[in-house]
Amino acid sequence: ALAASLLAKHAMHVRAAALQDLADDEVCDMGDVDAVAEELKYIDIKDWGEKVLERDIEKWVSGSVKGKHVLQVQRVRDITQPKKQTGDNEAETDEWGVTKNVRGSRLLKLKLSDGHTGCTAVELTTQAHIREVPTPGSKVLLQDIAIRAGYCIVKPDTFVPIGGGVDELAQEYALEQVAFAVGGKKTRSDAPPFVPFGKKGGEALVADKPDAIQPLEDEKEKEKRVVDVQASDYRRAMGAAKDKPASPGRGEDSDDDRGG
Repeated sequence: ALAASLLAKHAMHVRAAALQDLADDEVCDMGDVDAVAEELKYIDIKDWGEKVLERDIEKWVSGSVKGKHVLQVQRVRDITQPKKQTGDNEAETDEWGVTKNVRGSRLLKLKLSDGHTGCTAVELTTQAHIREVPTPGSKVLLQDIAIRAGYCIVKPDTFVPIGGGVDELAQEYALEQVAFAVGGKKTRSDAPPFVPFGKKGGEALVADKPDAIQPLEDEKEKEKRVVDVQASDYRRAMGAAKDKPASPGRGEDSDDDRGG
């Protein structure tokens, strides 16, 4: 009965087992549908959501997701802005690297999930009804949203942010954005630093990581040793051939033949 009420009133497709876990935890009044829905906004949808999206939805050329469905934001960014923050003061940016000014040329791209299957939603024009950028873990309400070329098209009557959040997702994404902001691109911490060829003072760039270029040096030494061994073997073979007496060639008579 509670699952049916959550679906009818809040468009939340909730597994019965998840509701039982919620009741066991006693975190809210299970007799209050609104209270349960509010609690679910702050729980990862993979822990309570039923499968509602088609597996191949991102391959659809056109169509729509019929009905009302609450999904969770997994990723978000403004595709008009570079992933690496530039520090440009012309547009105010928040920790997700997307503009807060809805009157600007912001175009959001959001990865959504029902807890099982993902889909991607995009703004074709800046939507003024999205005043606060939906952050990972927050929930959105889709209603008969149209799909074009595999993308859910964000419009005021089909895409509505309803709040909520998941701390783990928010923190993980914030750290990722920091990594892009300071380094441009995430790399392994033990990767050797880039040193421009011929750049004066390049040695200083790797002075604090002398081990970083050691593997390259080892490879060069290894190649040099192989070449040296091959050259030594060649010289030895040529010397042996030079010292060896010449054997009679094809078509030449030997002394025994001439004596006969």
